[in-house]
Amino acid sequence: MFFVMTYYNKERHKGDNDFRYSLIKELKQNKDIKSVTGLVSNVRIPGKYGELQIPGYSYYDYMKEISRSKVAIYTRGVHECISFKLGQLMAMGMPMVGQKIVNNAGFYYGLPNFTEQLSYNSPKEIVDRLSVAIRDRAWLKEMSRSNLNLFNNTLLPVHFVKDLFKTINS
Repeated sequence: MFFVMTYYNKERHKGDNDFRYSLIKELKQNKDIKSVTGLVSNVRIPGKYGELQIPGYSYYDYMKEISRSKVAIYTRGVHECISFKLGQLMAMGMPMVGQKIVNNAGFYYGLPNFTEQLSYNSPKEIVDRLSVAIRDRAWLKEMSRSNLNLFNNTLLPVHFVKDLFKTINS
């Protein structure tokens, strides 16, 4: 399991930092999950978060590490937005376990297998689900196939552009 996230040193990001800190602590406590975890920043991370600071990764190495995981952990972006990582993970065909999506939830939870993967709001729920998911080969295969198909057939940017042109021209 690879979960390395950016630490944002602004008060408005405190909730995101706290969630990620708690999730990393839960992962480290779970002996069933082998993980590489940490927070990265281009400055020294203050306070309790500093104990989790690790050196950053190049984008290439970051994506390579994610691709080695059986399951990816998804957390929302800042201000509860959809993280850019969602599209990356879907395009890679990565099974996911993670936080509920709150932005455009009606759209996303109408798609196949979203509820099954992204329905957790606490770090403990995510880690408990990961413990089960990493051992369920059939689930991993199904979620991988589903996510890749969903990205290619629905979420690929060309589909949104086509819909935009239809709307503009109607």
